Amino acid sequence: MTQDLLSDSLRLFLGSAGGTLLQGTEHLSSSDLGFSTLLSAAPSENLIRALRKNGYARRHSFVVIPSRSVPRWLVPIGEPAETVAGTRIYEPHMWGARLIKKLLVSMFRAGWRGWPYSNVVLASKERSALDTLVSEVTGEPRPVFALSLGRQPAVRKLTIQVMRPGGQILGYIKTGLVPSAIERVRAEARSLERLSCYPRLRSQIPRLLHAGKVEDTYVLFQSALYGSCGPTRFGAVHDDFLNRLSQASPSAVPARKLVGDIAIKWASTLQYLGEDWPHLGNEALRRSSEALTDAELRCGIVHGDFAPWNTRIVGERLLCFDWESAAWDAPLSWDAFHFHITSARLNRQKKLVLPRSEMTDEGTFILYLLKSVMQFVEEKNETAVRYYRILLLNAFRGEQVWVECPGANSRGPG
Repeated sequence: MTQDLLSDSLRLFLGSAGGTLLQGTEHLSSSDLGFSTLLSAAPSENLIRALRKNGYARRHSFVVIPSRSVPRWLVPIGEPAETVAGTRIYEPHMWGARLIKKLLVSMFRAGWRGWPYSNVVLASKERSALDTLVSEVTGEPRPVFALSLGRQPAVRKLTIQVMRPGGQILGYIKTGLVPSAIERVRAEARSLERLSCYPRLRSQIPRLLHAGKVEDTYVLFQSALYGSCGPTRFGAVHDDFLNRLSQASPSAVPARKLVGDIAIKWASTLQYLGEDWPHLGNEALRRSSEALTDAELRCGIVHGDFAPWNTRIVGERLLCFDWESAAWDAPLSWDAFHFHITSARLNRQKKLVLPRSEMTDEGTFILYLLKSVMQFVEEKNETAVRYYRILLLNAFRGEQVWVECPGANSRGPG
């Protein structure tokens, strides 16, 4: 990550309201005043006074975490409650990250405003397009924002947490920093629109508040899901949610068709992989084809990234967000596979434990692994590709651990 990432993200956040200028000093010059929007990486008290005096009425102050040279999150500086609420844009599940965040939140509650070299100020003489959108959708005239700059450069999104003064979260805006990410934002908007047609799911997914062009980019604005971080281990709440999802739009897909579709996509992926992958892919397709033969797979709506970090829990009800990878005719077992794998990594399990049921046989599991590798290649996530290569080799050797999972049969055969 570089300074370009930070400035590009802030320019996207500000929009084209007269242009932006990266301002590195603490004084305004006459040439600066020609811009209706300014960005300062040296926000001294003198500069703040000068901005106010010269008509820059709308200002957003942020602390960049961990630093301006390695930006990941921008948390608003202002009232401590707003700053603390801004940290909700990052909800870690690993214990080390949770501890660091807990310490950081404690410092913000005590009034700490970040290190001087980690602060930035955005000032404008008029409303930005995003400011206007939020006011039109929510009625909030002076929204407060926190920003997340994403992790994977190939599909990097800008996610904006929208709040009222005081810290009440109103929703999240997403837009892409690269073309492939914009397509994912569009896909999530389409998914939320389709999912809203199923009454039994509405209370467990975000509401689509707005989707469309804002100036020169596409944005998605969705409601917030409240609750605590979802459990890191698969349980009854997950099974209940997947059961509801499976009943929304059930379908039966011939295994032969699914294998053929994946084979076509796999062929176009090979150019980005190492020399042993053609053999691994062909073996995966052969084994899944033999295991499934002429079966019809019970398919339907699949989240696509059903993982602890994309869930919240309220009482005994699981809520799920981040639907950009959703599919409508995929094997229903794939979400369970994905959750168990991510859960095993989060909990540092020595062995992968998967639910044993009629739905979760070797053929659909191997197809899931191959499909996932293709997605990780698109994201240029080499770490995940290496890990799933190990899982695929273990599956070939029959080294997966299959155990009974309570409720696993409730969604029927596949």
